[in-house]
Amino acid sequence: MVTALGYPVQFPPQLVVPREVEPAIDTSLPRILVASADGARRPALEDVIVALLRIDPLAARGVASRQRVAIDPVRLLRRVVQDELEGEATRVNLQEFAPSIPHVGRPLPPSLLDAQVREAQVLGLRA
Repeated sequence: MVTALGYPVQFPPQLVVPREVEPAIDTSLPRILVASADGARRPALEDVIVALLRIDPLAARGVASRQRVAIDPVRLLRRVVQDELEGEATRVNLQEFAPSIPHVGRPLPPSLLDAQVREAQVLGLRA
């Protein structure tokens, strides 16, 4: 999903599985459950961000910060709440992109989040 957006990043293999077919899947790979089969086939930007929250929350923030004008804040709110990821979203301050996401826990210090953005720019992933 992330490489489809043009980000040259790698993660350990994981399988994106719609919830309704998850019981039929037999694999040793870690699974990322998504709400619908359509979301797995053609993920919206907000679906990618939410999936990344499960794998690498800082990467989720990186994608959000680079695609901020394309984010639908209402859809991002719905997806975060639907997947019960309010804590992970708060940790990387996704409220910056969808202010209505409930705050759960404490966010990482802004200096750490800024450092992550700077590091990604060094790798050529400019905002």
